[in-house]
Amino acid sequence: MIHHDLGDVTRDLDLMVGPLRLDRSLLFTVYHRMQAIQGAWLECQRRNFTRNGELTPEGEEVLREEQARFADLMLKVKRMLVAAR
Repeated sequence: MIHHDLGDVTRDLDLMVGPLRLDRSLLFTVYHRMQAIQGAWLECQRRNFTRNGELTPEGEEVLREEQARFADLMLKVKRMLVAAR
């Protein structure tokens, strides 16, 4: 599912890059897909780093880093949405 969603996001972004045109509706779709991907990815990472029902210290660090990456990415998509007006 995540790979399929990422493929859709990449395809939508590629449509905008060629002509250097930002399509607000595509960006809106990308934003919401990325939110879903973020949730699924972080849950997957959480499961990978859970031992005996608790998140490992390494897992806590990985999740913090992943959340920061997604926050940065989502901020960039939001800025593109604003620029697309």
